[in-house]
Amino acid sequence: MKKLSIVALLLTLAAFSCKKTDKAAPANGTTNSTPATIGDDSRCISRARVPQSAYTISTADYNEAVAMHNANHLAYNYLRWYRAEREYITLNGVTNYYYNLHGDQYMNGLRLLGGNVLVEEFENGIVDWPSIIRVPNTTLDTSPVLRLSQVRALYVNQLLTQHSGCYSALQDSCLSAEFGYYDLNAGQSGTVGTNYTKAWMVYPTGGQAQLPVAYFKDDGTLIFFTDGVVQ
Repeated sequence: MKKLSIVALLLTLAAFSCKKTDKAAPANGTTNSTPATIGDDSRCISRARVPQSAYTISTADYNEAVAMHNANHLAYNYLRWYRAEREYITLNGVTNYYYNLHGDQYMNGLRLLGGNVLVEEFENGIVDWPSIIRVPNTTLDTSPVLRLSQVRALYVNQLLTQHSGCYSALQDSCLSAEFGYYDLNAGQSGTVGTNYTKAWMVYPTGGQAQLPVAYFKDDGTLIFFTDGVVQ
């Protein structure tokens, strides 16, 4: 517990001393590194896993979610729901029931990283949004190329070089790294379809809100880095 408190303190201090640093990879996604040339950092890092079976909603919420999906002929075998919200709204004497679900999406047992969260809205038991739900799929395999020591080296490099060393105190902290998939088209205006890649999400173990967090393609290319600090 003492070590986790120290990590949280370091993050808090850094938040006040660093400006906002949301940085993405170049538009063409190129990098000067390859898995063969990335160095190793043997300090503390562990692989984080969030199993699809790790639901964090109640049994009653889960059963209601399954019933609504079945009634609306919607697949749910790729989801892990972690929040359910109920709301009753009365308008002109008519009361409507709204049931909202927040969930992570999975492919081949791996989580879609980087905010690929699915929010489903049901009105009186009928799906209201999104009107069309596409089940994600990919032919990518589930085996990482990078070693954890290489992932750590990539993350520390981001802390020390691109961000002026404002998080240098964290380089000796334990890190967590989750391997999964990332949709490079997510959140991009004007894009059609998906563009999945194997990826890593890296953050300080025990840190507040998992920040600062970095996403890397499995070849070492930086996808995105953010510390969540608003300037």
